[in-house]
Amino acid sequence: MALKIITDFEMSEADLKKFNEEVKNSGFTKMMEKQRRANKTMLTSVTDAAKLRDVRRKIKTAFAGQGAEPVKVRLGARAGGTQAHVLWLKDLSLWFAMNKIGPDSKRYWNCFGTQNPNVNPNPSMIVQVNFPISGEGSYGGVVAQDDSGALYLVHTGRMGGGRERIGLKAFWENYQGTRGSLTVKRHQREVAIIGAVDSQAFLLDLLSFVREVERIKAAVKDPPA
Repeated sequence: MALKIITDFEMSEADLKKFNEEVKNSGFTKMMEKQRRANKTMLTSVTDAAKLRDVRRKIKTAFAGQGAEPVKVRLGARAGGTQAHVLWLKDLSLWFAMNKIGPDSKRYWNCFGTQNPNVNPNPSMIVQVNFPISGEGSYGGVVAQDDSGALYLVHTGRMGGGRERIGLKAFWENYQGTRGSLTVKRHQREVAIIGAVDSQAFLLDLLSFVREVERIKAAVKDPPA
């Protein structure tokens, strides 16, 4: 008996709407969401001062190891900005700025951008991934570790930009990158995984995250009609 193979399938707009509604109500969507959450990397926050200091050092070393160029810039728009030095990776179009740590410092300030600082001496800051000197803090960045002890740089989704609509809600509504589940004080929260700090692909993962935040900010600023 010959079998007829269907190579084309058409569905009217009304049938498609009905089908999508049936899928939504069938519990399939909830099952897939549950599975997606179950597949997330499980992480716990790192609070040890020595480990946090080491992660900051590794970020700087990753840039320096790829021949990053120190460039003097002004960051921020308020009152002419703040004078700073960035480490510029021309091949990746990525720069990194950090604060000097003093006795009163409570956080590691880590700022990233993509504009060439040699062309624009006041480059736009895309995202800050700040994390505490020790303990836990309410910052956008978190240093976390998985069950094997591998260290990750992650982000909570808190972002600014000086514009309305840019914030936590906009981040998670638009974020398309890798997600993880972070345990903080016995509670779990969703985080964006930037990358494994000791991975050879860390800088590429970091660049991918910075570009993703850049895309989100642009989408929120100029939403599609």
